[in-house]
This record gives sequence, structure tokens and C-alpha cells, in this order.
Amino acid sequence: MRIKIKGIQQPQRIRCNWEYKREMSLTSEEKKKLSESDICDLYITPALKDAGWDPFTQIRREVTLTPGPIIVRGNMSSRNKKKKKFADYVLSWEPSLPVAVLEAKENNLSIGHGMQQALGYADIMQIPTAFSSNGDGFEQHNKHPSKAYPFCSGGTTC
Repeated sequence: MRIKIKGIQQPQRIRCNWEYKREMSLTSEEKKKLSESDICDLYITPALKDAGWDPFTQIRREVTLTPGPIIVRGNMSSRNKKKKKFADYVLSWEPSLPVAVLEAKENNLSIGHGMQQALGYADIMQIPTAFSSNGDGFEQHNKHPSKAYPFCSGGTTC
């Protein structure tokens, strides 16, 4: 189901009762051993696709937010590439209109463990919504809650 607001097709809110979760035959112990990348591939990306987000135009993964600090030593300078900031997901209505950032964490951490990091990334990108997920569900924080917004409102787990 898609919602129309001001002529823009918007995906429905992200569901947390994932149907494909049943198809996966992983025990909770095995799921806790998965890496963050595995959680993204097996749980988060399919949930975004099921919610109506287009993986080619609306979902971007591993987005560089800052190139890292500049280190100056005498007359030489360079960037510390190890301290770059990457958002796990950036969700956009249109290719140049980001509206949410999603931070993924391993399953042995809580759903909201990445929320502070996601809020920091949302501030850098000046976008209103931040999500955190560990593959079991999503925690959402919207800086400008509205009844017309297609996600959960406030700082809740949806």
C-alpha cells in the first residue's frame, strides 16, 4: 500500500512482524552470532522492501557522511580515513530527498542500541527521522511528529 502526500508516492511504514522471519530456520542463538552485515541482508533490507521502499531509488547503504578529520603534522596534512562516518541506510522519497537514516546493529545488542548514533547522523544530514534495528524490530525517533507522516510517531519501537 502506498500513501500519496503532495503528489509524492511514499512507502508505507516499516512492519516488524516479518513474514520471512518464519522462513529463516535460525534459532535465536544462531541469529545472535550473525554479523551486522548479515542482519542487514537477511532481515532489515527485506523488511524495507516489504514496506514498499524501492531498493534502487529509495534505499542507499553504507553512505559516507563525513570524510574523516584532517590531521596536520608540520607541512603535511592527510585525512584519518579510519574515522569516517557511515550511515548503514539512508531512505529517500526521491533520489535527492533523504528523509530517514537507519542504523543497524548486531542481534546480540538491543533494538535501540544504535539510536544515538542514528540521531547524530540525522543531525549531520539535517533530516527528521532516525531508526535503529537489530533485526528483531525497529526503534524510531521523529523530530517532527505528524499524523500525516507514514512512520510511527514519537520515539517508539514499532
